[in-house]
Amino acid sequence: MGTPELWDYNTGFSPPVRAEKPAVPLVVQLGILLILAAAAMQVLGTIVTLVGQSPTLKDRVDAQIESQPDMPANMGDILQNAALAAAVVMTAVFVACYVLIAWFIRRGMNWARIAGTVLAILSMYVLFRISLPLDTVILLRVIFGFVGVLLCYLGPSRYFFNDSKRYRAATRNMF
Repeated sequence: MGTPELWDYNTGFSPPVRAEKPAVPLVVQLGILLILAAAAMQVLGTIVTLVGQSPTLKDRVDAQIESQPDMPANMGDILQNAALAAAVVMTAVFVACYVLIAWFIRRGMNWARIAGTVLAILSMYVLFRISLPLDTVILLRVIFGFVGVLLCYLGPSRYFFNDSKRYRAATRNMF
Protein backbone atom coordinates (compact mmCIF):
# COMPACT_ATOMS: atom_id res chain seq x y z
CA MET A 1 0.00 0.00 0.00
CA GLY A 2 2.91 2.32 0.42
CA THR A 3 5.25 3.42 3.09
CA PRO A 4 3.89 4.96 6.29
CA GLU A 5 5.78 8.17 5.62
CA LEU A 6 3.61 8.87 2.59
CA TRP A 7 0.40 8.55 4.58
CA ASP A 8 1.55 10.57 7.57
CA TYR A 9 -0.25 13.88 7.44
CA ASN A 10 1.42 15.44 10.46
CA THR A 11 1.23 19.16 9.92
CA GLY A 12 3.29 20.05 12.96
CA PHE A 13 0.20 20.31 15.12
CA SER A 14 0.41 18.51 18.40
CA PRO A 15 -2.60 18.04 20.65
CA PRO A 16 -2.70 20.44 23.58
CA VAL A 17 -1.53 19.24 26.93
CA ARG A 18 -4.41 18.80 29.32
CA ALA A 19 -4.30 21.38 32.07
CA GLU A 20 -5.26 20.13 35.49
CA LYS A 21 -8.12 21.88 37.22
CA PRO A 22 -6.89 23.48 40.46
CA ALA A 23 -8.20 22.09 43.73
CA VAL A 24 -10.31 24.40 45.85
CA PRO A 25 -8.38 25.25 49.05
CA LEU A 26 -9.96 24.67 52.43
CA VAL A 27 -10.21 28.41 53.21
CA VAL A 28 -12.16 29.01 49.99
CA GLN A 29 -14.44 26.05 50.75
CA LEU A 30 -15.09 27.47 54.22
CA GLY A 31 -15.73 30.91 52.72
CA ILE A 32 -18.24 29.40 50.30
CA LEU A 33 -20.01 27.63 53.16
CA LEU A 34 -20.21 30.89 55.11
CA ILE A 35 -21.62 32.71 52.08
CA LEU A 36 -24.27 30.00 51.71
CA ALA A 37 -24.95 30.25 55.46
CA ALA A 38 -25.51 33.98 54.94
CA ALA A 39 -28.09 33.08 52.27
CA ALA A 40 -29.82 30.78 54.76
CA MET A 41 -29.76 33.59 57.34
CA GLN A 42 -31.39 35.88 54.75
CA VAL A 43 -34.28 33.44 54.40
CA LEU A 44 -34.54 32.90 58.15
CA GLY A 45 -34.38 36.64 58.81
CA THR A 46 -37.18 37.32 56.35
CA ILE A 47 -39.36 34.65 57.95
CA VAL A 48 -38.67 35.96 61.45
CA THR A 49 -39.35 39.54 60.37
CA LEU A 50 -42.60 38.68 58.60
CA VAL A 51 -43.90 36.52 61.43
CA GLY A 52 -42.75 38.88 64.17
CA GLN A 53 -43.96 42.13 62.64
CA SER A 54 -47.13 41.10 60.82
CA PRO A 55 -49.60 42.00 63.63
CA THR A 56 -47.95 45.32 64.45
CA LEU A 57 -47.55 46.20 60.77
CA LYS A 58 -51.22 45.43 60.12
CA ASP A 59 -52.27 47.57 63.10
CA ARG A 60 -50.18 50.51 61.87
CA VAL A 61 -51.50 50.20 58.32
CA ASP A 62 -55.10 49.94 59.57
CA ALA A 63 -54.63 53.04 61.72
CA GLN A 64 -53.31 54.97 58.71
CA ILE A 65 -56.21 53.83 56.54
CA GLU A 66 -58.82 54.72 59.17
CA SER A 67 -57.42 58.26 59.32
CA GLN A 68 -58.21 58.67 55.60
CA PRO A 69 -61.93 58.18 54.94
CA ASP A 70 -61.69 57.92 51.14
CA MET A 71 -59.67 54.65 51.32
CA PRO A 72 -61.43 51.33 50.76
CA ALA A 73 -61.92 49.09 53.79
CA ASN A 74 -59.75 46.23 52.51
CA MET A 75 -56.80 48.47 51.58
CA GLY A 76 -54.88 47.31 54.69
CA ASP A 77 -55.01 43.72 53.51
CA ILE A 78 -53.97 44.72 50.01
CA LEU A 79 -50.98 46.72 51.28
CA GLN A 80 -49.95 43.96 53.67
CA ASN A 81 -50.07 41.38 50.87
CA ALA A 82 -48.08 43.68 48.60
CA ALA A 83 -45.43 44.14 51.31
CA LEU A 84 -45.32 40.38 51.85
CA ALA A 85 -44.89 39.74 48.13
CA ALA A 86 -42.16 42.38 47.88
CA ALA A 87 -40.32 40.83 50.85
CA VAL A 88 -40.49 37.36 49.32
CA VAL A 89 -39.28 38.58 45.92
CA MET A 90 -36.42 40.60 47.43
CA THR A 91 -35.38 37.63 49.57
CA ALA A 92 -35.36 35.41 46.49
CA VAL A 93 -33.18 37.94 44.65
CA PHE A 94 -30.73 38.26 47.56
CA VAL A 95 -30.50 34.48 48.03
CA ALA A 96 -29.91 34.04 44.29
CA CYS A 97 -27.08 36.60 44.50
CA TYR A 98 -25.50 34.78 47.44
CA VAL A 99 -25.75 31.39 45.71
CA LEU A 100 -24.44 32.68 42.37
CA ILE A 101 -21.51 34.44 43.99
CA ALA A 102 -20.66 31.29 45.97
CA TRP A 103 -20.95 29.16 42.83
CA PHE A 104 -18.70 31.41 40.76
CA ILE A 105 -16.18 31.69 43.60
CA ARG A 106 -16.13 27.89 43.67
CA ARG A 107 -15.29 27.95 39.96
CA GLY A 108 -12.39 30.33 40.65
CA MET A 109 -13.86 33.48 39.11
CA ASN A 110 -12.08 36.49 40.54
CA TRP A 111 -14.88 38.88 39.56
CA ALA A 112 -17.24 36.95 41.88
CA ARG A 113 -14.81 37.47 44.74
CA ILE A 114 -14.73 41.20 43.98
CA ALA A 115 -18.53 41.41 43.63
CA GLY A 116 -18.91 39.56 46.93
CA THR A 117 -16.56 42.05 48.55
CA VAL A 118 -18.56 45.01 47.27
CA LEU A 119 -21.84 43.47 48.44
CA ALA A 120 -20.35 42.59 51.84
CA ILE A 121 -19.19 46.16 52.32
CA LEU A 122 -22.58 47.52 51.24
CA SER A 123 -24.35 45.21 53.69
CA MET A 124 -22.31 46.66 56.57
CA TYR A 125 -24.65 49.66 56.69
CA VAL A 126 -27.22 47.36 58.32
CA LEU A 127 -25.03 47.18 61.42
CA PHE A 128 -25.77 50.84 62.18
CA ARG A 129 -29.52 50.37 62.43
CA ILE A 130 -30.09 47.06 64.19
CA SER A 131 -31.22 46.38 67.71
CA LEU A 132 -29.31 43.35 68.93
CA PRO A 133 -31.77 41.14 70.71
CA LEU A 134 -34.27 41.33 67.86
CA ASP A 135 -31.96 41.45 64.86
CA THR A 136 -29.49 38.70 65.75
CA VAL A 137 -30.28 36.84 62.52
CA ILE A 138 -29.49 39.94 60.47
CA LEU A 139 -26.23 40.42 62.37
CA LEU A 140 -25.27 36.79 61.70
CA ARG A 141 -26.08 37.20 58.00
CA VAL A 142 -23.80 40.21 57.67
CA ILE A 143 -20.99 38.56 59.65
CA PHE A 144 -21.23 35.27 57.71
CA GLY A 145 -21.18 37.08 54.37
CA PHE A 146 -18.30 39.36 55.31
CA VAL A 147 -16.13 36.62 56.84
CA GLY A 148 -16.96 34.27 53.94
CA VAL A 149 -15.71 36.78 51.40
CA LEU A 150 -12.73 37.68 53.57
CA LEU A 151 -11.63 34.03 53.64
CA CYS A 152 -11.50 34.11 49.84
CA TYR A 153 -8.57 36.54 50.10
CA LEU A 154 -6.46 34.63 52.62
CA GLY A 155 -3.50 32.32 52.10
CA PRO A 156 -3.73 29.82 49.26
CA SER A 157 -6.90 31.33 47.84
CA ARG A 158 -4.87 33.83 45.84
CA TYR A 159 -3.05 30.96 44.13
CA PHE A 160 -6.35 29.18 43.54
CA PHE A 161 -7.84 32.15 41.69
CA ASN A 162 -4.65 32.66 39.64
CA ASP A 163 -4.44 28.94 38.78
CA SER A 164 -8.13 28.90 37.88
CA LYS A 165 -7.57 31.78 35.48
CA ARG A 166 -4.68 29.93 33.85
CA TYR A 167 -6.72 26.73 33.66
CA ARG A 168 -9.61 28.53 31.91
CA ALA A 169 -7.17 30.15 29.48
CA ALA A 170 -5.55 26.78 28.72
CA THR A 171 -8.84 24.97 28.18
CA ARG A 172 -10.62 27.78 26.35
CA ASN A 173 -9.06 27.06 22.94
CA MET A 174 -8.75 23.30 23.15
CA PHE A 175 -11.47 22.42 20.63
